Amino acid sequence: MEIKEKVLTTIIVLFVLILIVVIGSNLGLFRSSGEVKVFTDKQDYQAEDLLKVQIENNSDDVFCFSSCYPYYIERESEKGWESYSYNECSSDDLVDKCLDVRKEKAFQFTLPSLKKGLHRLAIPVCVSCNLLESFEQEEWLYSNEFIIK
Repeated sequence: MEIKEKVLTTIIVLFVLILIVVIGSNLGLFRSSGEVKVFTDKQDYQAEDLLKVQIENNSDDVFCFSSCYPYYIERESEKGWESYSYNECSSDDLVDKCLDVRKEKAFQFTLPSLKKGLHRLAIPVCVSCNLLESFEQEEWLYSNEFIIK
């Protein structure tokens, strides 16, 4: 095989590989939707402490949040993870905010009076939904576990 033929073959192979990657990415074949991290600023809290949350979206999906309940607090019990009871939402539950691909979001809130023990945040999200449409949960994002003393 001559050098010209080897070079041409190499160029064709590289072109085909690039084409596979581009088409595969556009079809969602190489999605990394499991790479969303939710973590708190500390591991231990007292009831009524300020809790700071960071969400890192290192995936290829846009995640959107509820206007009514952007997060739930769960406590570990003998039965597994149990959510504290919440009042009904007094307004329409809409898509309120979204976290774009490869972006971060932070928020903070004062913890309510909670039972002592192991807790986490459970965040309902919809994927690639539209702002102000009716919120319909598609997935849960969970924070690291933290202790209420």
